[in-house]
Amino acid sequence: MDTEKRIQKLFAGVSSTLKRTDPEFEGIITNFAQGEVVEANKLTEKEQMLCILSALLGCQGMGEFRNMLHAALNMSIDPIAIKEGIYQATAYLGIGRTYDFLMMANQVMEQHGINSNSAILRRISMSGICRR
Repeated sequence: MDTEKRIQKLFAGVSSTLKRTDPEFEGIITNFAQGEVVEANKLTEKEQMLCILSALLGCQGMGEFRNMLHAALNMSIDPIAIKEGIYQATAYLGIGRTYDFLMMANQVMEQHGINSNSAILRRISMSGICRR
């Protein structure tokens, strides 16, 4: 899939002013993150998105995490896997660094029609992740 089509698919419904305010920066992001990196890696789309979200959690990149979360959900990445990543990051980053990401993820998931309180997502809390 060519880079422009991939970006349209990933970020459908996500608004950004970068193209208008900082076209050079937007070009760097597009060419590197959605071009070179995608072509060079051997990960599945799911693995790639979960790695990106985890890295953004680790570096506290809240804004880009939000953008990539929209993209992950547009790609039908399992919301359980996404939330599980946030839960597991808490052991390494601390509650103070993951809580806001969890709250924002719940909001984004609701925008995508995913009920964060559904029985499916509650399976995570029953899986023992938080009790280790």
